[in-house]
Amino acid sequence: FTERTEGATKVYQDNVLGNVQVIQPGASAAATQQLFAGAKEVNTVNAYQANQNIKQFDLLIDWGWFHFITKPMFRALDFFFHLFGNFGVSILVVTFCLKLLFLPIANKSYQSMAKMKAVQPEMTSIRERYADDKMKQQQEMMKIYREEKVNPIGGCLPIIPQVIIFMTLYWVLSEAVELRHAPWIGWIQDLTARDPYFILPVLNAGIMIATQHLTPMAPGMDPMQQKMMKAMPIVFGGLLAFLPAGLVLYQVANGGLGLIQQWYMLKKYGEAPA
Repeated sequence: FTERTEGATKVYQDNVLGNVQVIQPGASAAATQQLFAGAKEVNTVNAYQANQNIKQFDLLIDWGWFHFITKPMFRALDFFFHLFGNFGVSILVVTFCLKLLFLPIANKSYQSMAKMKAVQPEMTSIRERYADDKMKQQQEMMKIYREEKVNPIGGCLPIIPQVIIFMTLYWVLSEAVELRHAPWIGWIQDLTARDPYFILPVLNAGIMIATQHLTPMAPGMDPMQQKMMKAMPIVFGGLLAFLPAGLVLYQVANGGLGLIQQWYMLKKYGEAPA
């Protein structure tokens, strides 16, 4: 497939290869080719594949390496779109459903973070006592982890599915024709374009900062690492400012629900959950 400009006109050219045919003298041959020229709408492509019996025609839409997740994600968004008539609302509903799905993992994570916060004084004391002996310091910290049944990486577990969902939704917003120029409310008139006033990225940064206030720093984290963690909302907000508004909307909804859940868990279990 090639594109060129002739004067003020854009010219597109596509080449098609067929099977080689040998034509004998005085004989004739015919060849039939099918051409699809149109928007790669999922339902249209699937209908052609079924009605014309075209094998793997659905591969016309590039769902990426995570197609086994990307396609169901689109189907979920499309389902709720037909219920509510708005893809922005659909993203919010899907985010809520995903939050419910991963609720057990998130609860374990928040309990782990609350336990980490409860042992912070002991960790600080260990770092001060064995400031010149890093080996002994790590041994004593691991001893506390075992005695208090604290998993230092337990708070990171929800990050893995969040990253996968983030990448999946980004691919859907990039590839699905159905979402092109789809509005949400007010100033968001295209969920596949960036937020024109950067309201959603700023709101997301605020939610991240509020979440950090409820999240204890990991024991052993040096001051430079702490500064980097505190700068993450600003850095991440800057990156999101130029990504599709639909993706930032997911981040805001997911972060807001996570903030509410974390506040509830810390209020329920206090400093040291059972």
